[in-house]
Amino acid sequence: MLDFQPSLKIQNQYNNELLEKLIKLKNHCHSSLPLAEKMSADVARFFSPGVIWSKLPKEERSDFLITNPLYTSFKKYLDLYLEILFESKEVNIEMQKELINGQNNYLNYRRDNDPARPMLSSLFGKEFTESLIEEVLFTT
Repeated sequence: MLDFQPSLKIQNQYNNELLEKLIKLKNHCHSSLPLAEKMSADVARFFSPGVIWSKLPKEERSDFLITNPLYTSFKKYLDLYLEILFESKEVNIEMQKELINGQNNYLNYRRDNDPARPMLSSLFGKEFTESLIEEVLFTT
């Protein structure tokens, strides 16, 4: 998954030009990568319309997909992110609070609904897993 995960409603955080660039990157990437199953609305609210959401097949061809179209898309996403980062201006305190609140909403959702929890618990035990999820991965 690649995305610029918005902290606010799309129209409050992305301008149309950025959104068009993200959707173009997504469409280009998905011309060679399979789409993953559709996200539930509960999860999709944390992602932009430009999210690259793929589930690669468990076969030799996946190595090619990772080292070619997926890696190329990652580099383009990173370049766009850095371009936006270096052009960005400081936002006012109210917007900062809204952004932090949006980020915390995502972290709380992931902490409560982490899909890796069962696997991590079976590998490392419940106590360590909960500590990892709450104190390292998704702290607010």
